[in-house]
Amino acid sequence: MIINEFYSGQGLGNQLWTYAASRSISEKLDVPFAQIGLAHFKGHGFMKLTGGLDYPQYSAALPHSTVIFNEQIFFDETIDHFSSGYDSRVENLSGITKLEGLFQSEDYFYNDIDKLISYFQLDSDIFLKNEITPGVCVLNIRGGEYKRHSRLVLPEKYWTNAMLYMQNLVPNVEFLVVTDDRRYAKALFPNFRIISGDIGECYAAIYSAKYVIVSNSSFSYFPIKTSPFNKIVIAPKNWARHTDISDRWASPANIYTGWLWLDNDGNIHSHSECIEACKN
Repeated sequence: MIINEFYSGQGLGNQLWTYAASRSISEKLDVPFAQIGLAHFKGHGFMKLTGGLDYPQYSAALPHSTVIFNEQIFFDETIDHFSSGYDSRVENLSGITKLEGLFQSEDYFYNDIDKLISYFQLDSDIFLKNEITPGVCVLNIRGGEYKRHSRLVLPEKYWTNAMLYMQNLVPNVEFLVVTDDRRYAKALFPNFRIISGDIGECYAAIYSAKYVIVSNSSFSYFPIKTSPFNKIVIAPKNWARHTDISDRWASPANIYTGWLWLDNDGNIHSHSECIEACKN
């Protein structure tokens, strides 16, 4: 059995990653999957998890035979960052195993990203109330605690360069902001409409938009990848160290298929180019 747990301090993006990866690993191993800590799930009210059981008897103590598996994480001294990728040791797990880690690599889905659609069910009312019109591009701006870390928060020129590139692809495109920090986003782009404060509305806006410019946050991945719409997605190259002079990827796990990757000089890179750069 594979067990995943939600914690009170986790954001929705992190919760969805550990849930989806754990469930996918259980399917790969052909063993049962259990999800615990559902009381802490940040998606209550607008999303249903379609698989996994909550075992109340595990809330106090896991069975004595449970093995805790910690995903391998590396500290990169050059960029002062903890990095992760796909940990192939999961393929050899046995018995009752509780997973701990980030688990944010697409490799945990074993070449079947489409199955994510069956893992999450978005409330139809939330979607209909927050549907984005075809000519609008969503900027998913992350503020909050990111602002305390100069090497993590994305500079204004990332957003302006990304918007310029999107305007070349989609003439007359309009922009809308989805954010966890209304004041910060308003300071950056005072004339843009802003959606903030309701996590369900933010998720649904990204889900329905056909054009998205994302931040280096885990939040946007699942509304993008489970959406029925073909999307153009621009993301920050090097992820959590977008502006670092070393030009190193902060985490191999976060190079996602189908996205366009914008570097600090305003140039676009493909997924394959980023994979090769990361290997180097």
